[in-house]
Amino acid sequence: MGRILYFRFDFNMSEEEEVVYQSKGNKKMEKLIDQFVSGDKNRFSIKAAYILRDTIKAIGTDKIKPTTFGIFYDDLEKPKTGGTGHTMIICEQNNIPIIEHISKDVIIDSQLID
Repeated sequence: MGRILYFRFDFNMSEEEEVVYQSKGNKKMEKLIDQFVSGDKNRFSIKAAYILRDTIKAIGTDKIKPTTFGIFYDDLEKPKTGGTGHTMIICEQNNIPIIEHISKDVIIDSQLID
């Protein structure tokens, strides 16, 4: 049976230099990430925490192993946008193989998944 991973961090994401660096590759979020990392947390900059978290899910940290494979259900109307798109791009940039949802008619046989 497949696993669902829940993330609760016992460390400060803002101190993970590689995570911050790769997250800032998302130019739409770069200023919010800078605000968040500097300690300026408000209703807008808090969105940066989700981008940092998504980057950690892909590349890991000293305390969290990086992923080895990603499966994504992407928005067919606006592919590779938002947090899912960010995570897909981070995976691609780090040579982490991914599978994308490509059709509304895709059915996965549950017997094929551990």
